[in-house]
Amino acid sequence: MEAENTEPHYVLTGKVDNVKNLTQLIKCINFKEVAVFFASKNGIKIVVEDSKCVQASAFIGTDIFTEFTINEELVSFRLDINVLLECLSMFDQGSNQASLNLYYRDHGFPLRLVLVEEDVVTDCSIKTLEALEILHFDPPGERVYNKMIADGSGLKEFFADLDSGSEYLDIQMSKTQPNFIIRTESTAGRCEASVSQDAEWIEEFVSHGQSLSRFKLTQFKPAIKTIQAAKKVSFQLSREGLLCLQFVIMTESKQLCYIEYYCTPVIIDDDDDETILSQEF
Repeated sequence: MEAENTEPHYVLTGKVDNVKNLTQLIKCINFKEVAVFFASKNGIKIVVEDSKCVQASAFIGTDIFTEFTINEELVSFRLDINVLLECLSMFDQGSNQASLNLYYRDHGFPLRLVLVEEDVVTDCSIKTLEALEILHFDPPGERVYNKMIADGSGLKEFFADLDSGSEYLDIQMSKTQPNFIIRTESTAGRCEASVSQDAEWIEEFVSHGQSLSRFKLTQFKPAIKTIQAAKKVSFQLSREGLLCLQFVIMTESKQLCYIEYYCTPVIIDDDDDETILSQEF
């Protein structure tokens, strides 16, 4: 009589040769506790939201994995992103390269991570829950009113002098110079930085008119953190003031990954003496 096959059936498995490739991306979107995972034949998308106003997504394509198998059209679940990073970071600081195998059986089962560094094997299981419904944002596309593509290093320096004590961040884009202005204001005073579209670190600038949008600085800070790691950044504003940032990230293994960030603008009443947001001039 043949012995029964007790090997569990996994709907999702994957292997990454360098775990630092994952920790680098996940740290960029680690600004809330809960992350929602969506896996398909194209790879894994990890989504984090804050107050239905901010959404960040990390796209981990199948080319990042040396092995990737999915047995359903779509696999989804949510987990504590801090616990995930704690597990992945066990070997993140070492000079040696650690590999990662991940396994997911089905709804209600934990996400299993097996990390291997030389002769050391660490087996972690992270509790998962049913995926939450998330907001559906579309890139502005034809609705884009102002757009800029910039080198990450140049944009990093441009945002370096923001006043972290400010409650809001104002972003102004226009056809006339200076074409791109950011502004913060607090009890310490007003801080403004501006640049023209012919700056060396700006690759493309498209404007259909002058616009001004305001965002809560606390909600924009995760994007500033991602700018620090980005190779390229696409900066798009819709007519309604919706901000879409798309980041190209170079992993430690010199592979390209992508992070997308959406932030809704602050709405100010018409009778406020401040500038009305997303106003076209």
